[in-house]
Amino acid sequence: MAVSKSTIKNNTYKKRAAKKLGLDIWRYHFFARNITTGLDVPFFIELYIENPAVTPDAFTLMQKPKADYTTMNIQDALTADMSSLANPKDVIPSFVAVRAGIFGDVRKQINVFYAPEKLKSDKKHFNIEIESNHFTDDALSGSLTVTKKAVTMYPETMSQAGTIQWNLHYERNLDFPKIESKAGEFYLPSGIHTAFSGRLVLDQEEYMVLPKGSYGYTDKISGPNLPVPMFHISSSRLTSIFSQKLIEDSAFSVQGVYNNKVCLFAKLENDVFNVSPSGISADVIWNCTQVPDDEDNEQLHWSASFTNKTYVIDVDMFCEASSMLVFDYEVPSGNNKVNKVLSGSKGTGDIRVYERVEKNLELIHHVKVENALCEFGSEDTIEE
Repeated sequence: MAVSKSTIKNNTYKKRAAKKLGLDIWRYHFFARNITTGLDVPFFIELYIENPAVTPDAFTLMQKPKADYTTMNIQDALTADMSSLANPKDVIPSFVAVRAGIFGDVRKQINVFYAPEKLKSDKKHFNIEIESNHFTDDALSGSLTVTKKAVTMYPETMSQAGTIQWNLHYERNLDFPKIESKAGEFYLPSGIHTAFSGRLVLDQEEYMVLPKGSYGYTDKISGPNLPVPMFHISSSRLTSIFSQKLIEDSAFSVQGVYNNKVCLFAKLENDVFNVSPSGISADVIWNCTQVPDDEDNEQLHWSASFTNKTYVIDVDMFCEASSMLVFDYEVPSGNNKVNKVLSGSKGTGDIRVYERVEKNLELIHHVKVENALCEFGSEDTIEE
């Protein structure tokens, strides 16, 4: 299935003027198989650009310590002069970051920040280079290394020590139109069903990425800020409860909060659902709560219900907090604010779709969901 021309166009990178603050984030999630153990585990890769015109020759973070690292990556910045630190309320963040890592029992995020002037991009196509990292519409390659010394000296990068390298191809098999809130917050579900292939090495452990087992997901988020709160669940590993078989070429994504609502994009067998400003309207109820499971491990529970004259769609998802990571996204306007997003790719749950037949509700889809990306975040103040 070809990706739409509008998705290809909206996925490109458009440089922001110095006075127009905002962020652009391209996210890639997939499963890979450890060639030694044979286990399938979830990975992520992320390209994160924020206010690049503010300090083009340096990367600047609000979180302590407040240094401007001129054209150096974290390793080179270990000798930077830290004597002059700005007040976080006066700092406007400006950087390019590449983040990659693993969810699950062995959790790790490796984050490297760069001066925006190091970024090279194509005006007409999605083709971005930042040092050794290369992002295009069908391929990802790159490597990150963060030392233990860098982690100790620069905790504001929220990185762990380690090395990761990847060489991947991907094919987006299912996309949906963009949505944009009244505040300009933008979400492009560019590939809610994406097949990844290739090789990845994390701390000398090698992983193979297989198209049918990757259960991949890609999107783009941009605008003046992330949605607050941020609510996301998605998966392409869906099994019909009716047939007990995996549903090929099917996937879903629930994303928000935009204009006080979350949106639904889904293909379940032959039925396509787009509950968003670009699709059909519905009454929406959503929530994310903490619940204990049978073994007293903390879980998060995502729920969303969409109701209109034709359908009732209920989505319920659970993910163990112990398998998740916390991502920090600095608010582009500064003001000493950061968006903290709890994220993991081992969610499980189900989707039920009811169709209204006269005065009755008929269950037309009941789907078991596995390998779900589950996220929830809110805005927080940085401690001084």
